[in-house]
Amino acid sequence: MLLKKISSGVLFVWALLSFSLILAQAQTQSFDYTHYPKLDFTFNHLVLDLNIDPEQKLLEGHATYEINANVAGVDSLVLHAAHMDIRDVQVGGSETPYRLGNDSLFISLGEPSEKGQSYGIDIIYETTPKFGVHFGSNGTVWTSSLPLSNRHWLPVVDHPRVTFSTEITLTVPGNFLAFAPGKTNIEEITSVEEKKVQWQSDRSIPASSLWFAAGPLKSVETSYGIKQVRVSGDTGFINRSGKQLLEKTYSVLSRTETRLGVEYPFETLNVIILDDHRWETKPYSAGSVFLFKNRGDLEAQLRRGIYAQWFGLLQREEQWSDAEAINLYQTVLNQSLPQESPDPIKDATNPEVSVNPYHAFSPKHWNQWQQFYPQWDDTTWKQVIEQNLNDEITQGGAVKSWTDYAESWYQSSGQPWFSPPQLLLDQQETVEKDSIVYEVDYQYNETKGELLLKFQARDSVLTELVTLPLIEYTGMQADTTEVTFTGGSDSVLLNLDPLVSYVTINSSHREDLTLIEYKPVSFVLSQLRNAQSPEEKVEAARQLRNHADNPDLQLAIMDLMSTEQPPEVEAALLSSMGAITQGATGTEQQFLDALRRDQFDIKLAAIQALSYYQGNDQVIQALQQTAVQADTIRLFKQATNSLLATADSSHTESLISFAQQVVNQDTVGHKSVFVLKKLADHGRLSSDNLIKNLTILMGESYSYPVRAEALNTLKQVDASQEQWTEWIGNLLRDSDPRMRYHAVRAVADLNIVNAQDLFKERLLDEYDGRVFYEMQKVVQ
Repeated sequence: MLLKKISSGVLFVWALLSFSLILAQAQTQSFDYTHYPKLDFTFNHLVLDLNIDPEQKLLEGHATYEINANVAGVDSLVLHAAHMDIRDVQVGGSETPYRLGNDSLFISLGEPSEKGQSYGIDIIYETTPKFGVHFGSNGTVWTSSLPLSNRHWLPVVDHPRVTFSTEITLTVPGNFLAFAPGKTNIEEITSVEEKKVQWQSDRSIPASSLWFAAGPLKSVETSYGIKQVRVSGDTGFINRSGKQLLEKTYSVLSRTETRLGVEYPFETLNVIILDDHRWETKPYSAGSVFLFKNRGDLEAQLRRGIYAQWFGLLQREEQWSDAEAINLYQTVLNQSLPQESPDPIKDATNPEVSVNPYHAFSPKHWNQWQQFYPQWDDTTWKQVIEQNLNDEITQGGAVKSWTDYAESWYQSSGQPWFSPPQLLLDQQETVEKDSIVYEVDYQYNETKGELLLKFQARDSVLTELVTLPLIEYTGMQADTTEVTFTGGSDSVLLNLDPLVSYVTINSSHREDLTLIEYKPVSFVLSQLRNAQSPEEKVEAARQLRNHADNPDLQLAIMDLMSTEQPPEVEAALLSSMGAITQGATGTEQQFLDALRRDQFDIKLAAIQALSYYQGNDQVIQALQQTAVQADTIRLFKQATNSLLATADSSHTESLISFAQQVVNQDTVGHKSVFVLKKLADHGRLSSDNLIKNLTILMGESYSYPVRAEALNTLKQVDASQEQWTEWIGNLLRDSDPRMRYHAVRAVADLNIVNAQDLFKERLLDEYDGRVFYEMQKVVQ
């Protein structure tokens, strides 16, 4: 705790207050905003100078507030300030006593206030936030929108009911772009390595919706009346898709404004595309929408974030636990502005959590609302809510609860609806149905010109009659008839033209049905030679492996491959050839030659075929080289799997050397963690070597999927309790809440002896509710 010179009497009172608050926090942890907080002051304006050091994960700030007293007789100001180093506090330009305690900054105002009295408050501070700010591996820094998060990077009354205009100046590395609420005023290069960017919002911003972002990004922008719309992301994304997303942003923004009859409530809309959501749920703040590449359809995310600028920010919830009315109105907007492909937002809430205080704004809950509303059969209520939409938003900005909205619905309809609907998971989540699989045996009697089709269900059985078109190809002519079948097994007898080349059943319109066809070799070869579509040729090429006992088949395949074929067809022929030859001596050269081809499908088929050549040194060396040089993770994984299938015990040292080469060259980590896990599963890697490399891959410089996989692989290693205690202790201080969650789950899975002591030390400093509740279960 930091303490300025202060009288002993005041010190005693403040110490007692701080102790009481700390004791209360020890008994319970809050993860939502206070309902109707006591606000002794009105905050009018914030001037913030914030220096961002991405490498040190350090923020240095100077915040200046203009405030007015709401009541008389108040002699101190309390701001939320979690884990901050306060360097100086001034009131009216003069230093004043202050105290830190219970994540709060207590500032003495000297004399009791008079109602309406004005104050200027200056605070100089620095912090290395473990919550509320995300530091990406590429240097990008951006703020969280989880409740109670802004107090971790700014001394502030962190609550949706507190609003003020802003002037925020960000000092960032010279190659960064930097963003904050409002319009940009100045950009000043202060040195070779640094620059300042100032953003000013004349419109009041909720304290809980303040934000900033900075990173090595690129932008495209356009004017929207007197306002600006900007899309920012990494250079590759902006070059490929930036203009298209900017046009989509402009379109959705314009249509939403027209639908509501109320102008966009902020001066600028910044759409920022990032790689990883880092377990954030609410993807928007005042004048910003964050889109995440690992959260699925960008347009669906964009629409949600734009609607929220009205319902979610202009009108906003006080507590996340009472946010259903906001979700409802965002849903009404989404349903009233049709889109070509209304894709769900990918939930990406992995790992699943038993207690989630942030569920209200999770992608899963958004998807539940989108599924619920069109199926809601209460047309009266839907009409009341939809007709009330424009009237509600024209009232302007306010903090709203479900009850507040229900009052207005009641006034217009006389119908009480004061409880939100229950969106049941099992009723609202889409369940993908497994396709029903039938094997179809084509038995052709050429003498009689008869084709007997035998249908046999593998597992699930069709209970209704199914009719599918059967196409008969004769020369240049194609005639269509129908076949009908049902049940576990069925058969159909057809008479064919004596000059028939081949026949095929078209089931493409039945997504719930898969046919595995076994055709005569004459039909298959004819389909390969004469089919018009590559898809039909690929299917025929794959079916050749069903006739591996035909002595003339290899020659037929070689003949087909000697003529020019589409790459996907040639790849399917290679794959069938590999399945037929099964690693026979002297047959590997064709596949080794195919490894040098540029086409992805051909290279992949060759890699798969070479998996049959166990112990072949030439093949093993070629697969190692292919894996090391692979430019896609899929090729690398297949080459590694084939390598492990071919290498015997005499190649163990070679495999270890290969794995180390991959680890040394792989800066991303996906290849490294895959090859280490595979070698460990095959017993080809020592525990010490595995632990050493996996520990490196758990570091914060790697992406979350790599780190999580490294941890999961490490759980399979027989490590000591001392090692696990060290790893868990480090992970509990990790900046990514998902890794902290994994650490807690690892403790439960591995029965770490002193886990409770580790958690008790960390529990009060855990600000992510999902991690906290999981940790609390272990402690209790």
